[in-house]
Amino acid sequence: MLDDFYSHPVDWSARNVVAVALSESVFLFDAASGRTESLLSLPAGNVTTLRWTGEGSHLSVGSSAGEVQLWDVAAQRQLRSLRSHGGRIGALAWHGHQLSSGSADTEIHHHDVRVRDHLIGRLEGAHADLVCGLDFSADGVLASGGNDNAVCIW
Repeated sequence: MLDDFYSHPVDWSARNVVAVALSESVFLFDAASGRTESLLSLPAGNVTTLRWTGEGSHLSVGSSAGEVQLWDVAAQRQLRSLRSHGGRIGALAWHGHQLSSGSADTEIHHHDVRVRDHLIGRLEGAHADLVCGLDFSADGVLASGGNDNAVCIW
């Protein structure tokens, strides 16, 4: 694992599968069967954050190159790449079909993963450094945390 306090290299799905980022690779551990398999290896950069969808069938992967990838884990294939940030991805959070990403460019981007033009919103100006934490409440209120020691409720 990368020695990086601001990475989120482990996430546990609702289907009891643990995703683990090791440098440029992501591995899956099925806690019920004990089986481990490789999911992906990035051609450039390192994996900086992982986040499962609520039902646990799709995994979002953020990279040091500023890219977010969506993966269908059962099919072992990448569904799409979301590029909108100008810096490494520091945090990811799901709310339904909306994926929010925070980055070293200090912005938070909202993506609707169902549509081609995925970028549906941008939050800027609240953080002065890397956005390293994001999470939604059950009713869709977003909390963000940054390396600037600020926490924002959106």
